[in-house]
Amino acid sequence: MTDDPNQWEPVVRTDRKPQLGHGSRATLVVTLSRRPEAEWLQRFGSTDIPKHGSPTFEAAKAQVDTVGTHVSLAIEDEDLEAAARWIDAVIDEANQDYAGRVVPAQRAAAEGKQAAQDALDRRRLDLQARLDQLDQLDQQAPSQPVDQST
Repeated sequence: MTDDPNQWEPVVRTDRKPQLGHGSRATLVVTLSRRPEAEWLQRFGSTDIPKHGSPTFEAAKAQVDTVGTHVSLAIEDEDLEAAARWIDAVIDEANQDYAGRVVPAQRAAAEGKQAAQDALDRRRLDLQARLDQLDQLDQQAPSQPVDQST
């Protein structure tokens, strides 16, 4: 995870394994390359990509662990391939959404912040230049006593 939108890299699946459950049930566990950003996880969790298979698979909601690097999905054995393809599609969708919606907004915010900082820096330099110019004028002018009677 990075705060620099220019350094963002898509999340990828690095591993997937089945965990056996009761009867013909299993859990597909997918390992992600890194902990995704909150906005990425929101899109991942709110996908509308349809699932086709057993009622268990169609009703299942992908669960992301507390570390954020593993996704699990309850399935029937017969749903293994469809579930694996579905999770890959949801990862791809979340990456595309994040890269197309969030990263540009982050870039715009960073550019706006940089522009504001640049304006402050220019103002500071201008004020300092005016003071430097005043110092030069003071050094060139003959020394005059200051009238303190007013």
